[in-house]
Amino acid sequence: MSKNNWIAIVLVVILIAAIGSYAYISTTPTETPTGGTLTIGTPGHIESFNPKEGGQSALPFASICFDQAFEPFLTDGELVGQLVESWEREDDLTIVFHIREGVLFHNGEEMTAEDWKFTFEEYQIPGMPPAGQNDYCQHINRTEVIDRYTIKIVTDGPYGVIPDIFRNTPANLWILSKSAFETHGDDIKWNPVGTGPYKFVEYVEGEFVKYERFDDYWRGEPKLDYVIVKLVPDPDTLAMSLEAGEIDVALQAGSELIPILEANSNIEVFGDLIIPRSDFTAFNLRAWPTNDFRFRQAVHMAINWDEIIPVIMPNSETTQKYGFLHNSFATQLAPWAYDSDIENDFPNYDLDEAKRLIAELRAEQAIPPIRFVGMAPVLSRWTEFLASIMQQDLGLEVDVQLLEGPAVMPLMMDTTAWDMVAAGWGGGFPQGFMSAFYGSSGGIIPPAGAPPPGGAPPPGGAPPPGAPPPPPGGGPPPGAPPPPPGSGENFAGYNDPAVDQWLELANTQSELEDISYYYQLVETQAVGELPYIWNLNPVSVCAYRSDLVGDIQPWPTGNSIYLVTANTNAYRK
Repeated sequence: MSKNNWIAIVLVVILIAAIGSYAYISTTPTETPTGGTLTIGTPGHIESFNPKEGGQSALPFASICFDQAFEPFLTDGELVGQLVESWEREDDLTIVFHIREGVLFHNGEEMTAEDWKFTFEEYQIPGMPPAGQNDYCQHINRTEVIDRYTIKIVTDGPYGVIPDIFRNTPANLWILSKSAFETHGDDIKWNPVGTGPYKFVEYVEGEFVKYERFDDYWRGEPKLDYVIVKLVPDPDTLAMSLEAGEIDVALQAGSELIPILEANSNIEVFGDLIIPRSDFTAFNLRAWPTNDFRFRQAVHMAINWDEIIPVIMPNSETTQKYGFLHNSFATQLAPWAYDSDIENDFPNYDLDEAKRLIAELRAEQAIPPIRFVGMAPVLSRWTEFLASIMQQDLGLEVDVQLLEGPAVMPLMMDTTAWDMVAAGWGGGFPQGFMSAFYGSSGGIIPPAGAPPPGGAPPPGGAPPPGAPPPPPGGGPPPGAPPPPPGSGENFAGYNDPAVDQWLELANTQSELEDISYYYQLVETQAVGELPYIWNLNPVSVCAYRSDLVGDIQPWPTGNSIYLVTANTNAYRK
């Protein structure tokens, strides 16, 4: 296939197996050729093309077909509208959106406020896999169409993260076509209709997805004729396809293949992209021995990070992850959320002390085999290596079970079926995930009345100027909404009343300084109780044919793929 027809593009290029992420690629050629087909190779599978339930393999490519309410990137620290032209907050509960006129869906119908109302209401209906939008739209008490291009939403209490949360994964507010959903019914998952630069043409299960240029795109006619997403589950095959010119971009070729790809003069490689994925290993806090702090501490202390990193991520520059707020998405798009002082609160490598703690537990009662479930293929290597540490260094019997993304979810929901589970979700915007990981209502919760798993005292410190302190008596402030209902991320069963209180307070704040204060209280408390191992900041490999036009520079940011052409943008950042 000739590459002379390739347009200049801005291409998002990171995807990890069943967990999605993206990289932003900027190009500035002197000329803008048109036409041609861009073929992207990626591992994974497709569960649905509905942004509400698309799964992690389809959602990273959602913006080929859909547009969202807001731009994913801030400009000078400010939120920028995409399908929304302007908005204003009438009071603490009410936001009015003025939507863009003249935007067409792929079925030829104009986008109106009725579609926005439908979108908000559709996202309020829980799905499986659970959609991040569901968490935030649950706080919408009602929506009201003012006129054809104006809609009002009213939340059930002060909820300062709206609308900013809708620009980021996993809560991208992709605008849905009401009439398309009415026409296709349940089949909408295989017949996506959006307002994006390319319209859906064909999906061959397990092989490829094909998109065609949408000539009536509101930002101008896209330059490519077609975009094809080719599903290539094996990383070695992915790399060979790139070398043979069968694909133009390879997402997640595997870090062990970096030297091979770099040796090919026809391929450009970015192998040090810390991607936005929240990888974790949850301890089941509902049963012994994983509900015993000493066991969790011993496993943490048995991990020699200098040894494990080259095994899990060879040829990469990944690092240990220090809590959820240290994930790359938070530290890149929400740097206000992370305080590096928390790194001092994690247990250091001390194998002798780890062995002593396990011996102490054994003296009390026999330790049964530890049932360790890992999400394959993305966390297979991590799961197997951590299991080997537990077996060889701590003398534990470990039963390892590796399951593909869709299969692991039902097992994770059965909290009697595992003791430890290694999983990971795309993205990690803190407003979206803090309540889900640490809140007692964030997914799978322990039985009513179960005591907190830990016992570490709440950290001290005065709140920043203007931030309300935790109220006396341990209850939430008057008018505070309940914690987000969560999407199942709290698999550990973590339950701490003080943490719930701080999360409730954070959700009512509008200033980032105040939100950050409560989030850091939450994570400091949780780190002291060790419900999770936070694994590594994952690295992905973006490789592409060097005869693509333009100076390509990836930038890891979120959970979508954006196609942008130079001069007349198909999608403008």
